[in-house]
Amino acid sequence: MARHDYPTTKELLELGAPRQHAVTIYAHATTAQIDLAKTTVKSAMDRALRTLRANGANHPLEAAFHDQVAKVLADEGWQRLSRSVAIFVTPDEYEMFVLPNDLE
Repeated sequence: MARHDYPTTKELLELGAPRQHAVTIYAHATTAQIDLAKTTVKSAMDRALRTLRANGANHPLEAAFHDQVAKVLADEGWQRLSRSVAIFVTPDEYEMFVLPNDLE
């Protein structure tokens, strides 16, 4: 579920902890351009999956990432955008932050 608050120090440390497979996406995202923002996120994830595949990712790993991306794209946070989103995805979970900053 998307969050509209900043992560705590503890959460930042957890997000920054080493993981074997993880993807981070930052994208410009405004309510007026939801479709463009979702397309940008999907394209970034597709690029990341191609990189994972090139580095030996197996089909179950790719499928797990696809499942998480589907959840990201269906998240209710897309209806309450500000200027940017920061999305952190692993095969098991995702975290999406709606940010007032203009990140690209």
